[in-house]
Amino acid sequence: MASPAPASAPWVPRYWIPGYDNYSLAAPVLLVIVGILLAILPAPKVPYVRPTVPPPPLAPTLILQPQAGATLPPLKPFELVGSAQPGGTVRLYFGVQILAQTTAGVDGAYRFQLAQFPAGTHTVRVETISRGHSQWSTELALHFDLPHPTVQKPAPKPSKVPTKKKAVLKHP
Repeated sequence: MASPAPASAPWVPRYWIPGYDNYSLAAPVLLVIVGILLAILPAPKVPYVRPTVPPPPLAPTLILQPQAGATLPPLKPFELVGSAQPGGTVRLYFGVQILAQTTAGVDGAYRFQLAQFPAGTHTVRVETISRGHSQWSTELALHFDLPHPTVQKPAPKPSKVPTKKKAVLKHP
């Protein structure tokens, strides 16, 4: 009978470190090479982008005088006073028509001298333009009418209180 075939030899590592083959050695060698390259080569320059800070909001545009609901005499000059963004351009509108334009002071105050509004109710509003932005005030209804004279009752006349006459004695 034939002799049995010799058994194959158990697996034997091919390198001096037992248990390592070609693939197991490639990973550490690549890591060492990448580490050396990272240490030698300069880091890429990333541009610094400065964050933009938004400008502060505009100050509110207000009409301070005359007060809402005030009755003004028609065709008489009056002054419209208010506050807005300091240094802003202030425009006064009557409907869609610009009546006047001025620049707000350092404290934000502005004033318009106006006259010749006919009797009736008229609406005005103010717009402030600053740094390319605009802000509107609320509409202000102005009443132009003659003041109603108050009817004064005449002062009561002093009533004559009858006085008692003294009896006069007549002689015969």
